[in-house]
Amino acid sequence: MSTAIPPVPRQPPPQRPSSAQQPPPSRDPLIEPGRRLSPSHARDRPWRLLVTLVGGATVLLVVLALAALSTATWLTGRGYTEIPAITQLGSPSSLSLTSRTGTVRVLPSNEVDELTLGLVEPGATTLPDPAAQVRARVTADTASDSASVDVRQPDLSFDPPWADSPQDVLLLVPAGLDLALEVSTDAGDVHIDGDYTAVEARSDVGNIRLGPVTAPQGVTASAEVGNIDIELGSPAPAAVDLSATVGDVDLLLPTDAGGRVSVTTELGDIEVAAPGTARWSVEASSEYGAVQQDPGLTEGSAEAEDDAAGILTVSSELGTIVLTR
Repeated sequence: MSTAIPPVPRQPPPQRPSSAQQPPPSRDPLIEPGRRLSPSHARDRPWRLLVTLVGGATVLLVVLALAALSTATWLTGRGYTEIPAITQLGSPSSLSLTSRTGTVRVLPSNEVDELTLGLVEPGATTLPDPAAQVRARVTADTASDSASVDVRQPDLSFDPPWADSPQDVLLLVPAGLDLALEVSTDAGDVHIDGDYTAVEARSDVGNIRLGPVTAPQGVTASAEVGNIDIELGSPAPAAVDLSATVGDVDLLLPTDAGGRVSVTTELGDIEVAAPGTARWSVEASSEYGAVQQDPGLTEGSAEAEDDAAGILTVSSELGTIVLTR
């Protein structure tokens, strides 16, 4: 009788632990030895060449421009010589003064007994030393009672930093001289104070300031590019004519003002003050701008212009107009 052998239970194959269960392997940091990186000269050579050429061309252009300015300054200055800074103009009844550059300043003075013109430092209001010399050209005609003087100084449109700035033109008027004055500049301001029979001022590029000024026969001022600022005293001028192409106009009339007053500008504001109680015939218009008028200027005036103290005509194409007492 055989004995049955019990079956041997089958063992399951050993399972490998999952990757989530496996601990991360320990790794030491990777250290590479330092090494020197050599630039690739062949790759950046075109850029370095381009930068060098551009820089050299820029420096050359600057040097040539400075040399041209220096040469132009030297050539311009050759036409002028050293002359006395003071010029005597006598005692005419009228004077026409023209200046190409620099501020023109006209002042009354008790220190001179005839019209005296001086080329002075900018802003100066006194004559220079009698022995002073300046590089300029002054052409004066004093043979008749109507004198004229033309002042020219070396100038360039673009002066180098080392070039001398133009001198101011100072004109001193002796007290008590009856003078009709005309002043014009190409590039420069005009400042006039004092008593005259008539005043006319013009500037292509520059501001005009008159005042306090008396000129019974009339006042005229015009500026292409620049502001006009005028203060008139008594006796009032017979007529006032002010015009600016680009610039503001500010006018203060005396209390006894009358006659015809005309103020125009193409691009700029206008302010006119007419103190006192005189009634005016007013015509004010601005194509693109506001007009503000004191009602007292026309209140109570008659319909006819002949009954008004004066005719005030003010116009601006682009700007504000203010008319006050």
